[in-house]
This record gives sequence, structure tokens and C-alpha cells, in this order.
Amino acid sequence: MEGAMENPLIISFLKNENMKALYLDYLNNPDEFTKEIIEYHFSQYCRKIQILSYFSKTLHFDAQRFDKKIRDHSEKYPLILNQDNGFEDILVRETVEDDYDEYAVDNYENLSEIISNKQLYMIVDNLKPKNKELLYLLYVKGLEEKEVAKMLGLTIQAVNKRKNIILKQIKQRFNG
Repeated sequence: MEGAMENPLIISFLKNENMKALYLDYLNNPDEFTKEIIEYHFSQYCRKIQILSYFSKTLHFDAQRFDKKIRDHSEKYPLILNQDNGFEDILVRETVEDDYDEYAVDNYENLSEIISNKQLYMIVDNLKPKNKELLYLLYVKGLEEKEVAKMLGLTIQAVNKRKNIILKQIKQRFNG
């Protein structure tokens, strides 16, 4: 009987004061009718737990499938603001100017020289050149993601995703 009292399902069932009182009454005066009532309520309680567990798992996996569907759709149909939207006389264009000569990427290799923290310096120094370039443009030159995207011939989403991956790698290496 002590092993049954360690079962989390039974413990949570007996948190209901009415069921606990009924169970204690049964322990003091065992009879078949009280036993059947307890068993009936316990089976109903277990059924509710099963249903909740089923719905919880279903929602979890549906959310994963939905997220994958959205990611696949975003990869297949990226948001490009300068393409024909189906109307012959209306084109949506980005308002980014084309004068990027002032932002010429000249010295992104020296990005690590700006960093005073030795551990962070070593991490950044070991990044791939294209990742250093992205960080240099965003954080040293102070360009917006849409400007960097235009310079590098990428979508804004690709720049954002790459930036987040680089920062996550730096954080992992810094904390690890």
C-alpha cells in the first residue's frame, strides 16, 4: 500500500478533499460500496488525465508541423519588396538609396581589434571572414539590416537569420 501512495497519479487524485475524505473513511471502515465509488472516481480522473495528455501532445506536434510549414513557406516564397505584385502599373520598391560607395567594406578583418574582452576577441577573430564582414557592417558601421542585405545581395531575412546564428554561436562559445 505504501508503494501506491508514492504514485504521483494517486497523490494528485487524493489532493481533492472529498476523495481524500472518502479514501480515509474507506481505510477506517472498508466496504465494497465505498471501494466501488473510489474506483469509479479514480477511473474518471485517470480518463481526464489521458485526454489532457492526448490534447497536449496533439497541440505540441500540430504546433511543430505548423511552424515547419511556415518556415518552408518563408523559404520557398521570401518576402521580396521589389518584385511585380501582379498589377502591371504598380511596383512596390524598397526606398533604400543606391549610394553604397560610402560604406565600402574595407577593414572588417580588424573587427576583432575593436573588442577589449580577450575571450570575445579570440571568438570573433576565429569567425569566418563573411561572418566578420556582417558583424562589421551591422555593429561597427552601424548599417541597418536592409542596407547590409542590399550590399551583400541577400534578403533582409537572410541577413537577420545569419546575424542571429552568428550571435548565438558567439554566445555559446563565450559561455561554454
